[in-house]
Amino acid sequence: MRILPHLLLGVLSICSLARADFPKPEPEKAFPDFKIYDQSGRPWRVASEDWDGARSRVASDSKWSDWLARQRDEVDLWMSKPRDRVEWAAGWSHDGVSPKDGSALIWTEEVPGEEVSFFKSDSDPHVPITPKTFAWWVVSLRGRNVDTMVDAARLYRLTGDKKFAEWAAQQMDFYADNYLKWAPARGGARLFWQSLTEATHLIKFTEVVRLLGDHVKSERLHGWRDRFFYPEVEVLNSTYQNINNISCWQRSAAAHVALLFKNEAMWREAIEGPYGIRTQLRGGVTSDYLWFEQSLGYNGYVVQALNTL
Repeated sequence: MRILPHLLLGVLSICSLARADFPKPEPEKAFPDFKIYDQSGRPWRVASEDWDGARSRVASDSKWSDWLARQRDEVDLWMSKPRDRVEWAAGWSHDGVSPKDGSALIWTEEVPGEEVSFFKSDSDPHVPITPKTFAWWVVSLRGRNVDTMVDAARLYRLTGDKKFAEWAAQQMDFYADNYLKWAPARGGARLFWQSLTEATHLIKFTEVVRLLGDHVKSERLHGWRDRFFYPEVEVLNSTYQNINNISCWQRSAAAHVALLFKNEAMWREAIEGPYGIRTQLRGGVTSDYLWFEQSLGYNGYVVQALNTL
């Protein structure tokens, strides 16, 4: 029991650190040996894509063409049958463990209870299907479906093959049409079990729509915006109004949506709001340029949250 006051003091000290801005004078000049400066002395660069160069390489370089063939095969296989259902509720990704020894369950694409009658792990060959483990299977499948939407949209941009664009758009239709049918879970999340997972995948959804570009007509796009993207941002803005690694993901996701739909007010809220990205960096990054939650894993996680933004 004696350790509890010390733990409480530690938590309070971390929280108090996050409420104050850490001095970071001239951060653009910090660690200059690790930065690439442009001719104006700025350590940032405009992101660029080279689709023409990629098309040239897949046509002339055997390693690139082999990669493209494998990628097409993988996406074609995933697209070959329906993957997600509105009656499925996603669970927590950490619930996929054996009750016998805690070993990680092996995910396969077969539908539990329909195509397989039990789960298994490396050390437990027969793990019963329960509501919790089924929900774990759903969140894993749903994440894979979203990842494949991104891959399909990229293949469309690379090859011009409209079957990839239309499949990704049909998945977007499915999630937009059914988003409000899923019951709210932790933090108001509907598509996934928690708002953090909702945020990490919302960034992927914006990437899909961005890559589809003119393939999507305005009426369809506006339907996605009103029935899916904007309600998602509303959920994310309702929680984690503090300085936290999860807050970075949620504000970053909202900023992605703002950029996608050119929503100036949403952008300002995500970047300049009371717990927007600027506040996160002022109060979350210490004067040593480490994330205040005292874990190198969190350092990397925050960078990952902001990298595509």
